[in-house]
Amino acid sequence: MEDCIFCEIVKGGIPSNKVYEDDKVL
Repeated sequence: MEDCIFCEIVKGGIPSNKVYEDDKVL
């Protein structure tokens, strides 16, 4: 799968403001 902005955020590669996060929701 190609890397994408969302994928990078999920992996922690791009800093992001996480409003809510748990095991299933980012």
